[in-house]
Amino acid sequence: TKITILNRRPLDNSPDGLNSWKFMSVATWGENPKGAWTLEVIDK
Repeated sequence: TKITILNRRPLDNSPDGLNSWKFMSVATWGENPKGAWTLEVIDK
């Protein structure tokens, strides 16, 4: 399953960024969590 946790936020001009932000999703509920995971972070 491939999901996007956070899309680009073009109107967010906060200087605080996403410090201490907890990224969560329910998109994979019910799936077996065992196996290889890949996390891709793209900084645009």
